[in-house]
Amino acid sequence: TEAFNVFTTTDNELLRAVSFYTAMDNVEYTVKIYDRAEGLETRNRLLTKSNGIILHDELSMEYGVIDYRGFHTIDLSNPVGLTTGDDFIIYLQLSKGGHPYDRTSEVPVLLIIKELNGVIVESKSNPGESYYYEDASWQDLHDFDETANFCIKGLTNTWIPTEPDLDCTGSLSWSGITPKDTITGSFTVENIGEPLSCLDWEITEYPDWGTWTFTPQEGNNLKPKGEYNVEISLKAPAERDKEFNGEIKIVNKENSSDFSVIEVSLITLKNKAVSNTFFLRLKEVIDHFPFIVRMLKMFDI
Repeated sequence: TEAFNVFTTTDNELLRAVSFYTAMDNVEYTVKIYDRAEGLETRNRLLTKSNGIILHDELSMEYGVIDYRGFHTIDLSNPVGLTTGDDFIIYLQLSKGGHPYDRTSEVPVLLIIKELNGVIVESKSNPGESYYYEDASWQDLHDFDETANFCIKGLTNTWIPTEPDLDCTGSLSWSGITPKDTITGSFTVENIGEPLSCLDWEITEYPDWGTWTFTPQEGNNLKPKGEYNVEISLKAPAERDKEFNGEIKIVNKENSSDFSVIEVSLITLKNKAVSNTFFLRLKEVIDHFPFIVRMLKMFDI
């Protein structure tokens, strides 16, 4: 069974551990921290089915086996740095036993009073906070019980954010290119910044000659020692026998002074009329001196 909770930070925090319950012994678990989920922009609406939700940008992951039922805390081998106002998602998969959840309920009390059946303990939830996977789609737990949330929690410490540092490497130089042909290339984007930093980057400038396609054109939460490989597809300009130069600029979204530049150059082939001059003159010679062809045939040339 699969479920996730959506959280928003109220301060700069370092997510160090995740806690949850298991209802059975010998349960396999997988915990993942995601930065965002495509499709949650509709979470302010009451949905019976939350189709189209896709979890993106995995930040940390743990898995294992829990021997006994109960409450558990799993430390993250790769803690996640979060700044004020960040949304993040804690995803939990359990092999059996289902996912315990909290809701408004009546709790029995140890008092011998016939008129008193128990104490009502109230809980509160909102749409878009807890989801479970059923019938091939993510479904909002709030639609099942308007007071319910899954018992999946994140444990954090106060944290001073660290700084990313953008760096790009690669060479983009083409020559002898036929006009209007499509050519390819690539370069890498890296975060060479401080530990636990996250880099959000985007391509902001590129040459105005040719038709450019970048895959991807931007990225988020790039950790130190990680990298994006940017694939390039370029339809060459129509002009012949010409050299084109320019640059691609990649920028840190959070700090415009942190950027990198990739130099670009392209040279197209010469004009067909010029490149065919030799063959045209050779034809003229043969037309005027047909015996040359007979001589070439004699020598099997």
